[in-house]
Amino acid sequence: MTEPKLAACRQPDRNLFELAAADETVVFAIAHRHGIAQNFADERERAAQAVLYATADGEHAVERWVDSHEGSLSEVDRAMVVQETALSPADGAAKRFAPVARRHPEV
Repeated sequence: MTEPKLAACRQPDRNLFELAAADETVVFAIAHRHGIAQNFADERERAAQAVLYATADGEHAVERWVDSHEGSLSEVDRAMVVQETALSPADGAAKRFAPVARRHPEV
């Protein structure tokens, strides 16, 4: 995520660190790629952004799909709170975004 792309993302409207429960953590958008999200239950496809979020220390990451057309990041959260159980080691998550994620030293 470049600075202009991050500026296009939705900003948190409150302090996420204060909102996070004991079993939750704050993650930050570091990479994205446009793709097609599939819903196998109702056999539908939709344009979406796969967004890679990482913890502040860069050790853990989570991927989230956000309905969005290519080039539009207005529906993507710049930062969010997630359950710690949703996180996985950042190196494995980053491989799905390679080579984009390799440009981010925190991953």
